[in-house]
Amino acid sequence: MSWKIYLIVITNAVYSNLAELPEKIGIGHLNSKKEVSIMEAQYIDKGMSIGKFEEKIIIVSSPLVFDLLEKKDSEVRKKLLQLFPKSEIAVLTTGYVNGYSIIKDGITLRTYVEADLKSFVNYGQKLAEEIEAYNEISSDKDLMEMIKEESPEDLEAVINANVGEATVFKLTKRYFNQRIDEDGSAFDKITLTHYE
Repeated sequence: MSWKIYLIVITNAVYSNLAELPEKIGIGHLNSKKEVSIMEAQYIDKGMSIGKFEEKIIIVSSPLVFDLLEKKDSEVRKKLLQLFPKSEIAVLTTGYVNGYSIIKDGITLRTYVEADLKSFVNYGQKLAEEIEAYNEISSDKDLMEMIKEESPEDLEAVINANVGEATVFKLTKRYFNQRIDEDGSAFDKITLTHYE
């Protein structure tokens, strides 16, 4: 199965009126449209989907994800940090682009964005999940042989692309108790409210 995810996860989220969240972060007033599964939400181009999982707010919106990954001084970022100053905010995407950003207590610890075998943003110290993904991929003899055969001139870039995607899935374990791509994951049972 090919994955396409656009996730923003906010920990320690005591914010109770999720319907107000789009306006509070500067998106404007949006109306509730329907309940959707978190997987359905990944494929809706307009608006945003919002819900909770345990004590975390989950937002699905590709424009917001890319705004947060690509702009250091994004207005949405500023407003999220004001609303959730003591939270960890994770921005995760995979599909056409592999990217992640971890913001903790208002400080961006790590942001990495890669597409078409090129890194566009590479800020901060590597995460434990990133190091683990690199070690697993580089020690997988079969995978390394395949990469060497298929892409000898882009060896490091292909390894980094694989590490980027693997890191996104490893990071999901932080927020959903297990990787979202593992059997038995509750991820696909999460429902969100879609707003447009």
